[in-house]
Amino acid sequence: MSSKKNLGTVIIILGILAGLFFFGAGWRISNAGGNMTELRSVSGDSVAEHYYQEMGEFVKGMSLLSYGLGMAVITFSIGVGGKMIIGTDVNKQLTKEEINQLPKL
Repeated sequence: MSSKKNLGTVIIILGILAGLFFFGAGWRISNAGGNMTELRSVSGDSVAEHYYQEMGEFVKGMSLLSYGLGMAVITFSIGVGGKMIIGTDVNKQLTKEEINQLPKL
């Protein structure tokens, strides 16, 4: 294997690991948000109770952000690493002949 292929493999593996960490963080954040929204006071409605319930909803939304970042990191790392393994030059400028050979929409 060439050094570019090795680097591409490392990028894919690290990207998948980072994505899994984002998913794990999202799961933990979601659980914490769920616990916050279920808080109830003994005496009834209070300002603190409403505050923690709304913060719980916010935290659950942040967990969705973490899931989205995880998917983006995995997708990006597979794309970049895959191109390095295959050997496609990402920054290559197309010639006019190559542009003319592209399918027309």
